[in-house]
Amino acid sequence: MVRSVLTNPNIIAIVIGLIVFLASFKLPTILQSGVNYISGINTPLSMIVIGNSIASIKWRELFSDHLIWPGILLRNIVMPFLTLLILAVIGLHGTALLATATMAACPVAGIVVLFTLLNDGDPAFAVKLMSLSTLFSIVSLPLMIAIAAL
Repeated sequence: MVRSVLTNPNIIAIVIGLIVFLASFKLPTILQSGVNYISGINTPLSMIVIGNSIASIKWRELFSDHLIWPGILLRNIVMPFLTLLILAVIGLHGTALLATATMAACPVAGIVVLFTLLNDGDPAFAVKLMSLSTLFSIVSLPLMIAIAAL
């Protein structure tokens, strides 16, 4: 199991990226332009895949799935509030607190849908979770930022 984790292409890429970053190593121009092209298409491509998945859900079923609600509550309310509480206890304040609070209160990321598709799973649950989390973040995100600003 450890061997399969260590030989995972994502882990290897992270280690290489960390070494390049820490060593302040500059990639050759041709490699740097390739990396720039890939990074430029990353977000639009994931939005296309996620949008395709969202188009396939039935909105009536979105609110009736009882398994979604604990995830929404944890992601949008409980975890951001606990993060704020922990940061307040350790004495973090100002811009660092607001930035961390904002990140903690953001909705479920689209990467959940992409990982589900990558692992040949049914993306319906992940799409519902992402969609509802995004919808409820309209209220929960400003609420958590307001609490952090106190």
